[in-house]
Amino acid sequence: MGHLLKIVRVLVSLAVVAVAVFFALVVVGVFTALDAATAAYASSYIGFTC
Repeated sequence: MGHLLKIVRVLVSLAVVAVAVFFALVVVGVFTALDAATAAYASSYIGFTC
């Protein structure tokens, strides 16, 4: 029984790490997309006004 609990604990910690990595990747991806969109919008805006 104790062995099973140890396995479950390892699986839970792995799942927590996986979720944390996934959220970090999502945040980085969102910031990268926002940065790219902002840069594209700014460059097109500057191109229209100049």
